[in-house]
Amino acid sequence: MKNKKIKIILAGGGTAGHIYPVLEVAKILKKDKKIEMVFFGSGKSFEKSVVAKARIPYQKIFSGKLRRNGGFFVKVRNIFDFFMVAVGLIQAIIYLSLDRPSIIFSKGGFASLPTVLAGAFLKIPIIIHESDIVMGLANKIASKFATSIALAFDINNYPPNIRRKAFYAGLPLSKQFFEKNSNTGRGVLIFGGSQGASSLNKLVFESIKELLEIGPVVHLTGENDFDQAIKIRSQLSSKSNLYEVYKFSHQMSDLISKSKLVVCRAGAGSIFEVLAMKKNLLLVPISKDVASHQQYNANFFEKRALAEVFDQSEGAEKFIKAVNKAYERENSKMKLNFAFPASSELLSQEILAQVSYQNFKKRYKKIFLIGIGGVSMSAIAAILRKMRKRVTGSDLKSGGHKKTNINKSIDLVVYSSAADKKSKAAVEHERAHRLKIPVIKRSQMIARLTQSRSVIAISGMHGKTTTSALISGAMNYSGYDPGIMIGAPNGKKVNTASLGKDRFFVLEACEYDGSFLDFHPTVAVITNIEEEHLDYFRGGIKQIKHEFELFIKNIKPGGLLVYCCDDVNTENIVSDCGEFLNQNNIRVMAYGFSPKSNIVIRDYAPSQGGASFKFVYENEEFEISSRVAGKHFAKNCAASFAVSLFLGLQRDRFSAFINDFSGVKGRFEFYGKFKGASFYYDYGHHPTELKSIFEASRDISSAGKKFFIFEPHQQDRFNNFYEDFFEEIAKSRFDVIGILPVYAVAGRDARAKFTSRDLVDRLEKRGKLAFYLEGYKEAVDLLKSNVRSGDFVLICGATNVHVVASALTKSKKQ
Repeated sequence: MKNKKIKIILAGGGTAGHIYPVLEVAKILKKDKKIEMVFFGSGKSFEKSVVAKARIPYQKIFSGKLRRNGGFFVKVRNIFDFFMVAVGLIQAIIYLSLDRPSIIFSKGGFASLPTVLAGAFLKIPIIIHESDIVMGLANKIASKFATSIALAFDINNYPPNIRRKAFYAGLPLSKQFFEKNSNTGRGVLIFGGSQGASSLNKLVFESIKELLEIGPVVHLTGENDFDQAIKIRSQLSSKSNLYEVYKFSHQMSDLISKSKLVVCRAGAGSIFEVLAMKKNLLLVPISKDVASHQQYNANFFEKRALAEVFDQSEGAEKFIKAVNKAYERENSKMKLNFAFPASSELLSQEILAQVSYQNFKKRYKKIFLIGIGGVSMSAIAAILRKMRKRVTGSDLKSGGHKKTNINKSIDLVVYSSAADKKSKAAVEHERAHRLKIPVIKRSQMIARLTQSRSVIAISGMHGKTTTSALISGAMNYSGYDPGIMIGAPNGKKVNTASLGKDRFFVLEACEYDGSFLDFHPTVAVITNIEEEHLDYFRGGIKQIKHEFELFIKNIKPGGLLVYCCDDVNTENIVSDCGEFLNQNNIRVMAYGFSPKSNIVIRDYAPSQGGASFKFVYENEEFEISSRVAGKHFAKNCAASFAVSLFLGLQRDRFSAFINDFSGVKGRFEFYGKFKGASFYYDYGHHPTELKSIFEASRDISSAGKKFFIFEPHQQDRFNNFYEDFFEEIAKSRFDVIGILPVYAVAGRDARAKFTSRDLVDRLEKRGKLAFYLEGYKEAVDLLKSNVRSGDFVLICGATNVHVVASALTKSKKQ
């Protein structure tokens, strides 16, 4: 498999805008000697010569174009071109059937359509790229068959049916547009695209004398008007040397670099090239009747103060004024680098990731999961079965680990962090090694499953699960079908394991043993950073912060980082990564109660067992009503709101979803009532988590007595945070406290420096009514004998301690 050639078909052509971006991506791909490429184009001589210079084999594919305006002769031409497309389709099917490429990368345009349709017929993965703010007709058709859609603009500018398959990629440009000195320059560069622009040329001819008063003019006319331009230049006498005329140029970066102002059509390629070099820009879009996408492009950049726009029908006199205004304009926004240099690299990575994913699906049929009973591993099993893989596994809770579980029929072995080589699963690891079966850890498996998707990775020491559920739930509520992998059981309204059909994949990214460093997210969320998992993070907070920095630096170019501005550690790390984030066009959005946040949470108030609060974003207020209480939950909602803005979800749908959301299983979950007392369970097992849950409890608990049952998880954690556990529980408002023995984690634990009895003794000395409970039965008996109607019971622990609530409320929740 390692030496197997990867065959890629590049499809495009017709104009420079459908050729050069493809070739920029090809430059990156050619660095891998295993890759073979063929360019399928329209057969135009200009196109063939450019591709030949790139040393890429070329194949002409017949194609035609649909013209939507015109009379009888246009209709006749459309009929003829329809048959040309049909011929091209048959031709492409034959070539693709013989060559069997791994993937097709199409730049759009009607020259590419037969190839895309043929690829879809043969079930070949297809990635298409759209340069314009409004998708052209050819790409609209192609998008229905595409595996993924790369967009030059933010995905939230496009309709939902496009967004579900899309990722933001910018526009691939030559590195020359970024590397050349663009701070100097004088004069005006005018061009109309690779085919020229007669109407724009006419404006220049009528106003050339006045334009030369502004500065030197370089004019690219195209083939048809070149002779007339030469004639006009000869009539300028002393100023003829200030008017340079060319048919076309392959050195656009040089010409743009030397100018101060560029006047051009509103094709995306031209715009991105000019903005990459930070030049003043005057757009003269083609008439909307001919090419509406140019008008939409022009409006987009004018609205953002990145360009001036001129209507070519207004004549030469107003054209001169528009050129003069744009030439003299000084606007800081004009200096924004709208394009980004990593576009070609990002697209090449996405192409190869899709190839790798397809190879993974073909190669591995039978997969064995060591530790299959865990929440995350069972989610992997569910997704693999959805992919029609044969999945088997082992777990301590269901038969244990045996070397006989591993046999030659298995293609791949995956293990959880709790079932590594040092655990009781060592016999299975050893057996797989002897049989030369590949063995990878859980996070590496997830990385393979999600490598061709736009991953939304939620990390942080606390709040990951709920934030992940909020993001995936809001997407589902808005009609999306993302992949989902969250560390909690499925609930009635919360899906925590799904392959999904859309490009996005919502993933709870665990930081333990560096697992989250195996992921390369498009969107990364960091809820908070503090000391936790110190059995792995032996270097303490310094090591933790370092690994979160690495996580940030795994974000794909053009992606998004969302973080909590209230958390000092996270704020510092984001600041330290500022240069990386800027260089890779990664947007940053902060949320929290801090007024420094992009999304500020205000006016939090408990409300009928839940809460109400507001988000303030770009001077607009959004009222949120929630059935779940707690300021920590409001923060989780704010993080999910930030992601929803990136995805372009409707804000009213987001608000409606939050109002309907009742929480995740095991996260401040209402279990039911016993003797009129309300029982809640939470997975919380860290002092900070207990603090948040205690605060939320105060928002909803009644006037009756308050009971707290806690089973500490992992002796190492209990040793490290003993004082913090004591302080949080001691200052809580619970009337009765029951502490169970520390739950031991096999292979990850330490000797006891402190015990649950020690904690109970200290709580009693602080004046708390605290009990040491030997087991779940004692906890049930304590509550059964003492709770009354109107009381509030909170049970916490990352264990099976929820059975205490189930036993009394008769709940069947797991």
